Amino acid sequence: MQWLSSALILLLSAIAVASDGDSFIRECATDSETIPFAYCIHKPESTGSTDFIYYLHGSNMSEMTWSEEFYYTAQIRAEWARNGVAMPTVVSVSFGSIWLLAEPNSSAHGGLLPVFEQVVIPKIEAALGGVKGRRIVLGESMGGFNSLQLALKTRLFKKAAILCAPMADLSPFSDQPAIDAYIQKSTAWHYYKDSNPQLVRSAVAEILGLVKAFFPRPAEWALADPLALAEGSSALDAPRLYVAAGYYDRFAAYEGNQMFAA
Repeated sequence: MQWLSSALILLLSAIAVASDGDSFIRECATDSETIPFAYCIHKPESTGSTDFIYYLHGSNMSEMTWSEEFYYTAQIRAEWARNGVAMPTVVSVSFGSIWLLAEPNSSAHGGLLPVFEQVVIPKIEAALGGVKGRRIVLGESMGGFNSLQLALKTRLFKKAAILCAPMADLSPFSDQPAIDAYIQKSTAWHYYKDSNPQLVRSAVAEILGLVKAFFPRPAEWALADPLALAEGSSALDAPRLYVAAGYYDRFAAYEGNQMFAA
């Protein structure tokens, strides 16, 4: 993947300035000084909140997802407008279509967590003149997992919304019988088993493969496992969390989200 390579020269170029249609002005840029990443800053046209929301997209999406007209993010913008709330500045960030925030590890994909914390956030916020209000993180699916990592491993955020994040009491290094047993006790399986059971099997295999690509050893995964983080000392002073997952999610993540919340 292109974002995995390092670049020697700073490339910070505005690529779009446009209205989101919901009282926001969007400015997008790319940066390649440390690890290539892209981001968009969505500023309210009128005087808004001093809060910043970092939006982390799901797999096969991009930093532009926040602005999509027919995605759920448009419902959030519409709800803010309908209720007359002070609009926050939203910063959407992307390292590519697939990325997980891992500490440096044996994977070629590792190390994005400190880059996000120590490079991406300071660089964006310096350009914006600093944060005067609260810093909040919101993400779904892959982005929900990444939001969770930031919420429980840093002290940068006051609130975090963790939506449909993959979580399970199943190791990605489990053998196939254990994986099958996990799938068949999930609510997703009971919903899809008669109509499309392969959908759940394929979705779970996809998640396990993704996790192993970024955390190739059990000890490395243990540092990022959401259920382990929920039980650890870092959870004691975590920010306020909003956790939600679809009951019929084909990734069989509902039970893991329930355990995390508990």
